[in-house]
Amino acid sequence: MFVKNAAWTMAVVTLSGVALLIAWLVVPMMRQPREEQWKQEFTEAERARASGDRYRALEMYIHSARTAASIDDWRGELAIACGLQKLGNTEGPSLYGFNVIVSAMGAAERQKSAEGMKAVADAFASLGDAYASFALSRIGGDWQNTEPDGQSVVKQRTFADGIKSPAC
Repeated sequence: MFVKNAAWTMAVVTLSGVALLIAWLVVPMMRQPREEQWKQEFTEAERARASGDRYRALEMYIHSARTAASIDDWRGELAIACGLQKLGNTEGPSLYGFNVIVSAMGAAERQKSAEGMKAVADAFASLGDAYASFALSRIGGDWQNTEPDGQSVVKQRTFADGIKSPAC
């Protein structure tokens, strides 16, 4: 009886060790830089939208929004929100786009970026939403503002690798 229990215990411990070793070795290989990942997904969403595949575009926009949110990339989230707005055909902001802009507002607030909050306010305004003043009221006095003229407009942005976000 003791030998049987010891054999099971040894097998479980060995298999657990092998599983942990595999997980430890595989996870770094699966980690593509998240910034590159959301940009690739965003590009795929743009292609799907251009070809008329609305479901694939929506899926890729949402997936890229999750990835951009995971690294607090408010610029990326605003570009994705603009794409979602262009995908929709309803009056006013789309629910998905609105949620992505709210997420971008949180990312800009965590980074204490006045530029980000102004861009979020512009995005709310471009969608016809009344939350722009709320976003502007959240800017702290000690936050960084990297814009030379202090103005922020949701406009077409070009990323370092040539990906262009749609203008809202």
